[in-house]
Amino acid sequence: MAAFLVVLITIIELSSVMLIILLGLIGFLTGLVAPSRDMLVRAASPKGAEGRVFGIASTGFNIGGVLGPLFLGCLLDLDLSKVIFWSAAVFMILTSVLMLRQEYRNINQLITTPEEISI
Repeated sequence: MAAFLVVLITIIELSSVMLIILLGLIGFLTGLVAPSRDMLVRAASPKGAEGRVFGIASTGFNIGGVLGPLFLGCLLDLDLSKVIFWSAAVFMILTSVLMLRQEYRNINQLITTPEEISI
């Protein structure tokens, strides 16, 4: 949904008020995903290695937090401001696809190797 709103911002000329509202909504929707992201990281990590996996994921966020603004600033310098929104939408969609792939893998793993259920 957030990726769709980012594409909408890129395609349609919006008033300042509408742009602020849509950017706020995008931030809200992106914030809703954070707990799910943490659960996916936990589910994908080997037992006993959750801390190391979260450390690697956090390092990735920090690297992205440093390199992202540099990359997007270069795009602004080249007068490619719409590319910023397109790249945001592409990364959001890519993240969704990877998440769905991981969930599909987890479901198939449960089906092929069912765990014993004790009552």
